[in-house]
Amino acid sequence: SPPRPPGCRCAGERKQHAPDNVLSFTLPPSLSISLSLFSRVWQSLLVELAKSLNGGATPFDTPSAVFFTELLKLLIALALWLRERPSLEYDGLSGWQFTPFLLFAIPALLFIVQNNAVFLAMELLDPPTFQLWACFKVIPVGVLARVALGQRRSRVQWAALLLLALGMAVTTLGAEKSKHGLSRLGTSRQARGILVLVANGCLSATSGILNEWLIKYQDPKAPLMFKNAQLYFFGILVAAVGCACIPALVAVRLVALA
Repeated sequence: SPPRPPGCRCAGERKQHAPDNVLSFTLPPSLSISLSLFSRVWQSLLVELAKSLNGGATPFDTPSAVFFTELLKLLIALALWLRERPSLEYDGLSGWQFTPFLLFAIPALLFIVQNNAVFLAMELLDPPTFQLWACFKVIPVGVLARVALGQRRSRVQWAALLLLALGMAVTTLGAEKSKHGLSRLGTSRQARGILVLVANGCLSATSGILNEWLIKYQDPKAPLMFKNAQLYFFGILVAAVGCACIPALVAVRLVALA
């Protein structure tokens, strides 16, 4: 075929961008995983430190902490989307529809419930037990990803999920038996904290799978940060309602901690 003049593109050929525009907000997978693990580990340790400096009580309103966290995430998502928008061939606005936008309210609601439940679990559990059972959500995520999204898992991956569940159960039961006796497991603070994390893991799987479906199958060409901003917008609304209901949430927490 004859050579094309510089700058000429065939019909349907995607616009090419400079590498610095494409990679400016892409972190290496190893760094992303490390940052995620670091934040998760230090969250429970910092909350435990704050409690120890305040006589064993959490020195802040957890619904307010969740609200300001969602606000910060929304601002970051909007800033990243606006910065990369000039280099995008499709910024998500031209194909925006109200009904898919409303669907983001469902995972946002589940995420806010999870974030508040995490603080409750950290008050009920010591940091090592919390970190152990926080991994439970990997199990329902694997099952729902197979059922809802059709993602296949190898036998080794299924075996790993089974071993994870057995390891958590054996470790917790052994520690509880050595400390208090097996008969007290059902009424202990640790049992209630574990129950919160198990329920939270199921919520996390549901919200995560639904959010993945919205990102991958609803206007899939829209930028990730544009979709994240929609999710965080509803997160702020739900968290604001939680802040307005702080007395009721405090009462629920007191009952759980009793």
